[in-house]
Amino acid sequence: MGGLLALLMIEDEAVRTSISFALEVEGIETKICTDPMQLYSLLKPDRTCLLIDQGKDGTEALDLLRCTQTLGVRLPTIVLVSTPSKALLDSIKDLGAIVVEKPLAGDELAEAMHSLTSRGEPKS
Repeated sequence: MGGLLALLMIEDEAVRTSISFALEVEGIETKICTDPMQLYSLLKPDRTCLLIDQGKDGTEALDLLRCTQTLGVRLPTIVLVSTPSKALLDSIKDLGAIVVEKPLAGDELAEAMHSLTSRGEPKS
């Protein structure tokens, strides 16, 4: 079994760079994904997790999550959020993703990714 791969759908370069560095320190390979259509070419069977940042108001994350599902991409997905509303949390969970709140503490993101991918069950 190969190493874990995180596909980063994070628009903000500073956030993307920080998260990429933190994950790579934990031994997780990262790749930037700028378009949902790009996901197919980047996948590693059974060891890929999608990370989507909430964006400015959360709607970008929901739109991206819906788009990946419409395209038939079923990956364990984590949505990174800051001070989410209950409605946003419910919407993300309804779409099968899990939420990790920013700011991140320690290795919680890496732990969440390992947990999701070890289940063998796509969450989105």
